[in-house]
Amino acid sequence: MHNNHISERDLQLPHVEFPEISRRIALDKNIISLGPGEPDFSTPKPLLEYGRKIIGKSTHYSEPQGMMELREAIVKKLHKENNILADTTNIIVTCGSQEAIFSALLAAVDPTEQVLVPTPGYAGYTPAIDLVSATPVFVPLSRDNGFELNSEVLKRYIDKQKSKVLILNSPSNPTGNVMSKKIMEEICDVAIENDLLIFSDEAYEHILYD
Repeated sequence: MHNNHISERDLQLPHVEFPEISRRIALDKNIISLGPGEPDFSTPKPLLEYGRKIIGKSTHYSEPQGMMELREAIVKKLHKENNILADTTNIIVTCGSQEAIFSALLAAVDPTEQVLVPTPGYAGYTPAIDLVSATPVFVPLSRDNGFELNSEVLKRYIDKQKSKVLILNSPSNPTGNVMSKKIMEEICDVAIENDLLIFSDEAYEHILYD
């Protein structure tokens, strides 16, 4: 495909090395990959069987926000496990958190506005921010405190005019940091003071080893 069929925003994205890295891992069995953000076991057979039954019943379009039955189950989960009171009208089902974050960025951030990203962090956030023509602002994390996000450090990177979103990822990929309640409360206070939206990526909520 000729470059004139590719958008300028796509052409300006940095070169991605992941495909080549994945190819080398597949060819060399001596390499132990720590890359996939998933457990080292397969989906239990009872869940696979249940999935097959569901697929047999649902082969047509669902509602745009997702199947009502699924959204109702998510509402119950949020209430039971997270003490969050939600309604099915507040729930949108996506193909993973990456699609959810990209869609939310499109809805919440205008070109040149800023998105705060603690770093080191998940590599997929930056291309999503770039694709909506926003500006990623990297908030440094330190190994000295277990890669915990420091609210005072965060404040130094906030532009009251341009900063619109803070992306949080806990448990974190790749650092493994799990934010404490105290730190979360401090970060929320900063977000409220500066009118920031928080996009909380909790893909690894139940992948804990303590």
